[in-house]
Amino acid sequence: CLPTRAHIDETFIGVNATLTGWGVNGYDHKYNYPELYYAKDIPVVKCPWPQEILCTSGKDSSVCFGDSGGPINYEFEAGKYMQIGVNQFVTNGHCLGGFNGYARFTTHLDFIQETTGMIFE
Repeated sequence: CLPTRAHIDETFIGVNATLTGWGVNGYDHKYNYPELYYAKDIPVVKCPWPQEILCTSGKDSSVCFGDSGGPINYEFEAGKYMQIGVNQFVTNGHCLGGFNGYARFTTHLDFIQETTGMIFE
């Protein structure tokens, strides 16, 4: 599901979120793309950018080239997930060790509602 207006002030910092994608796996200048869709849990961290961006960072886990546009999901109840953002960028040319930036859905609820007609209460 998508967040509601009740989640607008939630930072999600410290929660484990699930990153998914078809991007490069194990960046080593060989561009090894996975044969299967890849998922990894990683904590949301404080970001050096405005509130419109969610960040993750990890030395062992990261999104990479080819993952842009992929979701970041938060398990808010057992077996129930909320998509809290969409991957936009990595800050480190090697993917690991830098920030991964996501467009935060809660800052775009008005746009999503106007564009799709979905109602967010």
